Amino acid sequence: MNTFKLSHVQRISLAGIFLALIIVFTKVLSIQNLPALPFVRISIGPALIIFSSITLGPIYGGIVGGLSDLLGYFIVDFTGLPPYYLITLQYLLLGFCSYFVIKLFSLIKRPSISLIVNISLMSIIYIALLIYLTYQDHITLSGGASFVLENWMKIVTAIVVFILFALLYVFVYLIHRYFKKRNEDKIPLFSLLNAITVLEILFPLFLGSALKTYYFEVPFLIIFMAQAIVFFIDIPLYFFFIILLLRLISRYYKR
Repeated sequence: MNTFKLSHVQRISLAGIFLALIIVFTKVLSIQNLPALPFVRISIGPALIIFSSITLGPIYGGIVGGLSDLLGYFIVDFTGLPPYYLITLQYLLLGFCSYFVIKLFSLIKRPSISLIVNISLMSIIYIALLIYLTYQDHITLSGGASFVLENWMKIVTAIVVFILFALLYVFVYLIHRYFKKRNEDKIPLFSLLNAITVLEILFPLFLGSALKTYYFEVPFLIIFMAQAIVFFIDIPLYFFFIILLLRLISRYYKR
């Protein structure tokens, strides 16, 4: 997947637009500060960071990613928490690395292989979540707050996540079929899906969980498994949103 042919002025202008949108979607139009899980956020902000890396390249992507968190804190922040600069670094790395991860998966030309890779990665996370739910009976947060994981909670969580897991591939199949009928193959769907999946595993799941463990003093596994649940929400959300943006920007700019 190549970046778009843009002048420096166009790149700077688009970077400013993306930056403003990311701040709004991350800080205002997002689900966060949940009473039991203050370290979890559902937002399409990271999808815009990935998109900025695709369209503008790794340097602009990294700048947009880092500044979105840093400026977002100082401009509009409702948490009352201090700035966490290591998390800012996480977003900078997300913007910088997205370009290269997507390039890497673009080397896989056969959709069937890409699909097998993706299902394998998603299955590993799902199995890890099931194992955790099976053996964990209660959750203890910072400050000593604790609540019991009832069996019905575990079952409902496992079923809902599995449904999200399955619906993702139904959606991918329908999108692939739609593009094939219209002879539109400019967007490598399966490469994009794999890239988003790997980026979610590397950053929110592992690096993000480690950083939040350090800052919030909550056990790593608790944050990791909470992020794993959000993972199955983020993947289809980001995939759909980035496809829409790629189709939109392709109408105005050439690769």
